[in-house]
Amino acid sequence: MKKLFTLFTFLTITSFAASAQMFWVENFESGSTGGLIVSGYTGPNGPWTLNILGTEGASPNPWYVSCAENGHTTGGCGTGCVAVSTTATLATLHIGSTVLGDLGASVMSRMN
Repeated sequence: MKKLFTLFTFLTITSFAASAQMFWVENFESGSTGGLIVSGYTGPNGPWTLNILGTEGASPNPWYVSCAENGHTTGGCGTGCVAVSTTATLATLHIGSTVLGDLGASVMSRMN
């Protein structure tokens, strides 16, 4: 009986843990192949804005929405704008360069 109770308790806890709720979804399919600043992006949940709250300095690296850095699995990044279907390119939200623009998820810093 003790084993059965332990098994029942384990299965009950596991079933509750497996039913997590999704609280936010954004697909970032903007049609942009590069250079779309996040404040110019409007997705299924409405327009995005950028609020700088920290001490980034006079010229912080910009956030981009494009397929310049496709959403790949680990080790498969950097191909950029590869269509995965007729409607999707796996666009992402990523940080780019202040000097060279949207090169995918690349951050370039400068020494002062």
